[in-house]
Amino acid sequence: MKHYLEQVLEILGADRRRLPWIALLVLFASLADMVGIGVVGAFVGVVLDPTLLEGNRTARLIARSLGSETHERTVLLLGLGLVALFSAKSALALGLQLTLARFARNQQVRLRRGCPVRC
Repeated sequence: MKHYLEQVLEILGADRRRLPWIALLVLFASLADMVGIGVVGAFVGVVLDPTLLEGNRTARLIARSLGSETHERTVLLLGLGLVALFSAKSALALGLQLTLARFARNQQVRLRRGCPVRC
């Protein structure tokens, strides 16, 4: 395994310095997915049981600061926030896919030219 990793790093040449950045982007996208799943669960809980917000002091303060006096308005605002969160998460995922595709394409071109190191 170590020998294989050394070969891959040798083939990547100078572009291996980009690997930590790409790994960080993948980690951040995974964390965003995990947060999204947790937020959906909390949102469904609030929709199904209005007393969840009433029993939580922090949730009441947030609802009041948003100008939400009714449960329906609170659910609407939370739903809009959820849409915004998933839109941002989708934009992040798209950016990550574009970054990975560009990196792979550049490696493919370099390898097809027969350049063992950056051309």
